[in-house]
Amino acid sequence: MKKILLILALFLGTANAFAHFMWIETSPVGKSGQKQEVRVYFGEYTYGVEEKVNGEAFGKMKNFEVWAVGPDGQKSKIEVKPSESYYSGWFTPKANGTYTLLMNNNQIDVIDYTQYNFG
Repeated sequence: MKKILLILALFLGTANAFAHFMWIETSPVGKSGQKQEVRVYFGEYTYGVEEKVNGEAFGKMKNFEVWAVGPDGQKSKIEVKPSESYYSGWFTPKANGTYTLLMNNNQIDVIDYTQYNFG
């Protein structure tokens, strides 16, 4: 019983740890040969909060890259441009199948959140 309670406590304790960060949105359905928009947001996804692109918080996150990986494994970079509350870019699927969107940011500083009791 203690083991179940411990697992439940760990699960509930980490549920809020996945909040403020970046996410990608696009239509789940696309067509071969037709442009598809991709948007990158920063904020509190679970609470519907989107940071402004020109705000201090999003500004620290702006050095990211977005890639589309086709069903054949071929990777193509998506150039993104800022809007008011997101970055947007386009890619054109060349073949039918599932495409995976990837985001990478190797230029962000590591932040020590222990001063805020987060870890």
